[in-house]
Amino acid sequence: MLELGERWVPELEPPSVPPGYAKAVVDAYRARRLTRVRTVELLYGTVTESELPAIEETTLERLRRELEAEP
Repeated sequence: MLELGERWVPELEPPSVPPGYAKAVVDAYRARRLTRVRTVELLYGTVTESELPAIEETTLERLRRELEAEP
């Protein structure tokens, strides 16, 4: 392959996390189940605290909807 000018490039360089896992961690962070520090730890340093999305203020109405949606 090198003779043809091609080279192998790994798809995922460490550290990397599967997209579904990253989404689940960020969703838990947005739901305030994880702190900023723990979120960065669980994402193995692939993001910094400053790169995490902003968390919206929770309203009483939103809390009621979330509680009603739980089984």
